[in-house]
Amino acid sequence: MQIKERARLKKLVARIDKVEPADETWRPKLTVTRKSVERVLGQQDGMKAAKREFDALTAKATAQAEALAAREHKAAIAISRKRSAQHKNLAIGRIKGHLAVGGLNDLTSDTPRILLQTPFEISLVGADLTEHRIQEGNSFARFNFVFGKNRNSAVRAHFSYVWVNPTDKFVLINAHGYIIFDGFIEVGVPGGFWPGDRAASVSVQGFMTVHDFGSEPLLPSARTATETAAALSESDGGFGAVGAIANTDVFRGFDLDTSLYIVKPRGTVGFVLAANFPYRTGEDGGRVVGDFGEGGHRVTSPGLLIQIVS
Repeated sequence: MQIKERARLKKLVARIDKVEPADETWRPKLTVTRKSVERVLGQQDGMKAAKREFDALTAKATAQAEALAAREHKAAIAISRKRSAQHKNLAIGRIKGHLAVGGLNDLTSDTPRILLQTPFEISLVGADLTEHRIQEGNSFARFNFVFGKNRNSAVRAHFSYVWVNPTDKFVLINAHGYIIFDGFIEVGVPGGFWPGDRAASVSVQGFMTVHDFGSEPLLPSARTATETAAALSESDGGFGAVGAIANTDVFRGFDLDTSLYIVKPRGTVGFVLAANFPYRTGEDGGRVVGDFGEGGHRVTSPGLLIQIVS
């Protein structure tokens, strides 16, 4: 690929990171009335004593819950180190299923299939990459995120593949993008003597968008359904709430496919595999954690398979 063309494509891929909006969900703001009631009641001696006693009990329960969550997180990291070989086996199994019929990287076949084993670029929106590597059949991104109260957005890793139609005619294609999640997520909400917006949620999702790099605006011209690997949610905002912590180990792969997409003669198409982590925390409390960087944890994309239908 020529240097000028590569630079052009890098700019287009960077624009996709900005075009893709974070998943936002509406939530009401706290009212002044509730805050005012808390101030008035909190000045009464009986309520002060009850709150002190409740806070002491809650602090002890929270410490115990956090210690248990830390042990579970440590165990998940240990497990992830042992299953690194499963990534390759999972990927190979999925890809072989689609290579059972037809030739590979052979445009003279009746059902030609082209396997792209390396993405053009890997990027992350909403957090920082701790490591990423582009390598044949095993490209990956590693990252972690922790967010506190009053947040509502998403972290998203992009594996961007580029394919150029080598013919002088329109072609109809099917595409299969492969992505594997190996990580750990956790949500927690604090206790509280007074009612409040104490909540936390996070999901692990995968989807693929397709972009025509020869057209403007640079919006997705096709998108697969969103697949969910895991989701957690906790809410404990009532009067005298003790709080809660939930977590889960994540290890799952998806075949993100789109069918009958038209590519122009000599047209350049971008396929963006998105590992999406929408999250939300309450205005008064909440915490979300995503570990896709410790031990063997990572998000992997072994490749993208294109089938030329006609």
